[in-house]
Amino acid sequence: MKRILLFPLLFFAITIAHSQYLVNSGDLIQGGVEDGVKLISAYILPMNRAMMVGMNNTAFTRITYKDDNRHFNFSVRTSLVAIPEADRTFDVNNLNLQNMHPEDPNKTIAQTVFGDSLSQITLVSNKTTYDTTYNPYPTIEKKPLFKIKTLDGSGYHAMPLPYMNAAYRFKYTNFSLGFIPWITVPKSDVRLVLYSLSVHQNLAWFIKGLQDKPLAITLLGGYYHFYAHTDLDVQPNDNVSFNASLNNEAHGPYDNQEIKINYNSMFLSAAVSYTLKSFTFYGLAGYNTGTSHIQVLGNYPVYVADKTGAASITLEDITDPMDETDTYSRIKYTAGFQFDFLGMFYAQANYTFANYGGLGAAIGFRF
Repeated sequence: MKRILLFPLLFFAITIAHSQYLVNSGDLIQGGVEDGVKLISAYILPMNRAMMVGMNNTAFTRITYKDDNRHFNFSVRTSLVAIPEADRTFDVNNLNLQNMHPEDPNKTIAQTVFGDSLSQITLVSNKTTYDTTYNPYPTIEKKPLFKIKTLDGSGYHAMPLPYMNAAYRFKYTNFSLGFIPWITVPKSDVRLVLYSLSVHQNLAWFIKGLQDKPLAITLLGGYYHFYAHTDLDVQPNDNVSFNASLNNEAHGPYDNQEIKINYNSMFLSAAVSYTLKSFTFYGLAGYNTGTSHIQVLGNYPVYVADKTGAASITLEDITDPMDETDTYSRIKYTAGFQFDFLGMFYAQANYTFANYGGLGAAIGFRF
């Protein structure tokens, strides 16, 4: 079975830390569009939230504001977003599915994309047909029209979000651009891009008593956007048995399939930092909110009961089956430190206390 939806799981290389690819998610939509969208949305919920709010866990860096010629800053940053335990699984019974239900009523907990691996449950159609196979004698038994397995989790309970960042300092104000350049992921047709725009304002600009002091108060805010696109190749499931329909309906073609994923995030924060020789220690409080928009576009085969009665199950073509938007917001608190060395280089580590918080790191240089 060719799988229907691709989701981004970010992995980073040791030196560049920004490679990413989309992985197959499954045939959840084959049992009906409405139920399929519910299952897909529940499966990817933690990934959506991690992308919506986790991208700015490493947004802050204190840059020297002395009157020197180093106005530019370049860094590589990574947030290792911790997935809350409550969002690693979901109860299928809470989705109010219309066309299917768990085969075993005692097994209703399915994995999300960051849940455990090798832990599927089976969903069966609410409608039944008759099994007339010989086993080894002729039998007539009721059976579900179809069975669908939920998806395994990745087995990873954290999501790395790496990107590069370039900044320009004008007196006490920093203008930053974060980015993953428009790339095609190797060995796939996945295309993606990430960019962010942010401003850091040191209040020493307005409060003369803070100028040239080890204590700094900074306000920062910004916007992030992530986009990914790939073509899909979803064909009828070879593992589902059904008789050929006699109504001569035409199906397909299934050659115009694609997925588009957009994440947007905005944030506002206030930070207090203190510099002691080569070390800067800081604390930060902030708020951010984000939206996700996922579209599955094109023509797709979905299994339905044959209304003519000529077959047990047949195909129905569905166009543009998914167009879902979600939102998520949080308050966060971050503590960290920065170490400056060799005059122009710095390394940074921090931890964000919040849902979808976790570790962050950056390494960069000023010039």
